[in-house]
Amino acid sequence: MTTNLNLRQYPLAAVADCGVANIGADNGYTITIPPGGLFDSLTIDTMTAFDGTTNTLTVSDGTTTFANAVDVKSTGRETVTGIGKFYPNGGVLSVTLAQTGTATVGRSIVVANYVGLNRQNEVQN
Repeated sequence: MTTNLNLRQYPLAAVADCGVANIGADNGYTITIPPGGLFDSLTIDTMTAFDGTTNTLTVSDGTTTFANAVDVKSTGRETVTGIGKFYPNGGVLSVTLAQTGTATVGRSIVVANYVGLNRQNEVQN
């Protein structure tokens, strides 16, 4: 027997707007993925290049590092591959910035997209 999947849901996104105030320990962001969440894509867009000697951005859940020390000293979208992790009991992503030298400007937008198991927004006929 074939089961018709007629439940649809909108993807959910968490957005971290990172600037120089977010550099260093305890200054980043945490993104909570709810129980039954499937984390399926990550984008990092640097709108304003950070001007320190070295500036990097990392996204990790403590077990898997999805973006490791991504250089944010130039503008543009960073390619992040290898995304796709299911969190049956929920999870937390950490977004951290590190530097050498002191940055005075910089802005990166991190978008983590996920969907939820057994969640629906509408039914398709």
